[in-house]
Amino acid sequence: MISLQVQNNQSFRLDEIPFLDKHKFTDSVAEGLTNGYRMIGLFPLHKNMPHKIISALVDSDAASLHLIGGEFQKDKLEFESLANQFPQTNYFECELAENYGFIPINHP
Repeated sequence: MISLQVQNNQSFRLDEIPFLDKHKFTDSVAEGLTNGYRMIGLFPLHKNMPHKIISALVDSDAASLHLIGGEFQKDKLEFESLANQFPQTNYFECELAENYGFIPINHP
């Protein structure tokens, strides 16, 4: 899984977060969820840049946070939905769709 791993209360710079294409992004998020991490956030980096999103996954055992960035084409904000395999992602995907125009393909 490609991510920036930080501990609670650890500072970091935004440019330290790896930003991946949509396929690598989805694969990295799925890998983290398969490893038992929990999604606690899926949101745009900035409201003026909705094509750059961040997934925040928490590893409770290690008390760490994994940040994964995804960069999408501005005119094609779509990705393969993870909600069928990982129900915890459902509301996060809905939020991206309703507020930022993303299309989670095959969303339940």
